[in-house]
Amino acid sequence: MYYVVENEGKYEIRIKGLEDLNFKPIVVLSDLEFAEKYCDNLNTSYEIGYKHGAELGY
Repeated sequence: MYYVVENEGKYEIRIKGLEDLNFKPIVVLSDLEFAEKYCDNLNTSYEIGYKHGAELGY
């Protein structure tokens, strides 16, 4: 899943669970509202893909 973090006035979208691996942010944006919507869309896509994969037996 994805989440938003504020860093030096910018909003970074990161992958939950990979914090200790020093992964770079997925996206860096300047608008919090847009960042939250972007993150929500990524999470929705992830959930749909996960459910579809499960239905296919992956």
